[in-house]
Amino acid sequence: MDSIAATISASTDDFSGYIIILLFFFVLFFIVFLLFSPVILFAARVRRKATQIANERAGTIISQFEPPQGMTAAEVGLLYDMEVDTKEVIASVLELEHMGALRITGMNSVKILDTSKLALAKEHQKIAVEFFTKSNKNQPDVIQDTNQISAFVNGKEYSFTIPVSHNLTSFTAAVRHELSQKGFVVDDFRRQRRKRIARTVFIISLLPMIFAFLPTNWNGVEYGPLSLYSIFTGLIVTFGLGFLLFPVYLLIAYIVVKFWIKHAGKYWLYTKKIRQIWPEIEGFRIFLETVDLDNIQFEAQGDDAFMTKSAPYAIVFGYDTKWENLIKRRSSSSS
Repeated sequence: MDSIAATISASTDDFSGYIIILLFFFVLFFIVFLLFSPVILFAARVRRKATQIANERAGTIISQFEPPQGMTAAEVGLLYDMEVDTKEVIASVLELEHMGALRITGMNSVKILDTSKLALAKEHQKIAVEFFTKSNKNQPDVIQDTNQISAFVNGKEYSFTIPVSHNLTSFTAAVRHELSQKGFVVDDFRRQRRKRIARTVFIISLLPMIFAFLPTNWNGVEYGPLSLYSIFTGLIVTFGLGFLLFPVYLLIAYIVVKFWIKHAGKYWLYTKKIRQIWPEIEGFRIFLETVDLDNIQFEAQGDDAFMTKSAPYAIVFGYDTKWENLIKRRSSSSS
């Protein structure tokens, strides 16, 4: 009988252990669900507002080609996905073509049409022209941008000028600076994503502290929830089990952040002011996709091919505007 009782007692202890483990994972996934829930609600709300704005644009001719708050394509592109790459550069050069400042004559070449209009362009647009043509050895300098350097040698001052070499980093910095002057402060997307993952890992790693809310047994003495011994047990489990399960925490945190980005967009990383303008940006994107994209592609492939005014914005949203076909046509006709 004693052996049977011992067996039953051991089975009961094992069952209690399973219950605790199941409770831990239940709380874990419940917390993750709570992390997801606001994102789902935010995404639905933003989507409804963006669709409303897109429909208003489609029904109002005068507003069809007006970007949010008069922003350039590169500025809209940075706010949309928090990243700047060559598509923003191409879009900026096309904007200057619409201004009449230049004409794109090849994949890495432009022809300056009006230097006064080029001088009125924004700093990132000027940098875009140099970056666009930098690999073309036959392209003359289109932007005279230099730094004045002074040095003292044997008590005598010497000064000379050196050209400023612009790249994608300086282009991105210029776009961010111009946005910050409008009150839109945009942090680096990768850094923001790492911060969110770290915070999520920290929250999940504290979940084993639920053991502090359970009774515990030390040296045959029972201690109630939130007693000193229960809290101590929770700390041991948190840092002991947490260290072993850190890869799991990291994976869950990464999934949470990816879910946020996919369903709520990247606007959730932004400041309050950027979140307020996000529905307008998303509405502008939906409008271009549903109303204007076919026209953009058609005009780029016609006999008298050209890029419409809205084409640079479609480019930064990642749509295929057939701008490469336009450049090839011009290159072949000029040769």
